[in-house]
Amino acid sequence: MQNIPARKTGIFIWFGYRLPLSERVRLIREAGFETVLHWWDDSFLEEEGYTKEEQTELIRREGLTIENAHLRFDHINDLWYDTLAGQSVLEGYLSDIDGLAAQEIPVAVLHPTRGFEAPPLSFVGMSRIHRLVEHSEKRGGKNCNGKRKVKYCSYHDTGFCGIPHAGTVL
Repeated sequence: MQNIPARKTGIFIWFGYRLPLSERVRLIREAGFETVLHWWDDSFLEEEGYTKEEQTELIRREGLTIENAHLRFDHINDLWYDTLAGQSVLEGYLSDIDGLAAQEIPVAVLHPTRGFEAPPLSFVGMSRIHRLVEHSEKRGGKNCNGKRKVKYCSYHDTGFCGIPHAGTVL
C-alpha cells in the first residue's frame, strides 16, 4: 500500500461573506481548515481595518498557515504592453514579491491576463514575466511543484513555452 502524505486543507481567506477578518479567521479555523490563501493587497484596508501585513499577523496568530497569496490583477493586461503603465504594473509586482518574501509567504498566485480576450503575446510582456519569475526565485519563491524547473506551459496553455522556469508560481 502506498504511503500518501496527509495534505492540509485550506480555503481562500475571503470566502464570500462580508464579515470582520477576525471572525472569518475564527470560522475558518473552527471549520477545520489549516491553511488559507491570502489576498495580497491593501484594497480592502478601509473596510477591513488591517494592512495586508497586519492581516498576515492575525491569520498566523489564530493558528492558520498561509500557504500562498493571490496578487491583485486589475491592471495585469498592461504588463503585456510597452508603456509606462506596464512598467508600473511590473514594479508593483516586484514590490509584492519582496513583501511576500519578508512575510515568509512562499507562493504567490498571479493571473497572466484578465478578461475573456487576453492581450497578444509580446516580447515586453514575456520579458516582464521572466523578470518576475527570476525575482521570485531569488527571493525564495517556489514553483507549482516545489522544484526549480517546471515542464508545462501556462499562458492559455501555449505562451510560456519559450521561457525557462515559466511555470514558476511567483
